[in-house]
Amino acid sequence: MTRDTIYSDLRRRGIDPADRTSLPPLPAYAPLNAAVLRELAVQVGATAGPAVLTDFSEPLAQAAFATHMALDHISALAGPMREDAELRPARVEDLAFQGDHLRRQAHALWAAVEDTQVVARTAQRRAEMADEEASVESAELTGRCRRCPWWSRSSR
Repeated sequence: MTRDTIYSDLRRRGIDPADRTSLPPLPAYAPLNAAVLRELAVQVGATAGPAVLTDFSEPLAQAAFATHMALDHISALAGPMREDAELRPARVEDLAFQGDHLRRQAHALWAAVEDTQVVARTAQRRAEMADEEASVESAELTGRCRRCPWWSRSSR
């Protein structure tokens, strides 16, 4: 492969080889590929799974496993469950739970490496999340939450 071949290929894709400051072009839109997401979830699970099979696993391992679970839910929601109205709500709820678990583990990691201010900030954020969770639980069946800016009493 010659330099001319590479440069002509770059130009064909709209990239100027002489411009060293520009960012590469964004890829074209493509919908989520459930099969690829599922493969990724399986690989992350195979890597993170053994690290959480202990009485006390570290927050980083817990975060990796929560990522595996979240990817598993996303792949199911993007694939065969896309149209399953009966099972979809449970998967969406589980996805939210895994996201919350991932956030808690990230805060635990953050608190372990930072000073006491971070510990206090983490505690404050947990209190805020408890308030948000209560708000989500009180959300209407329409999917609108009282904390959402577009929600109003007149919409009830």
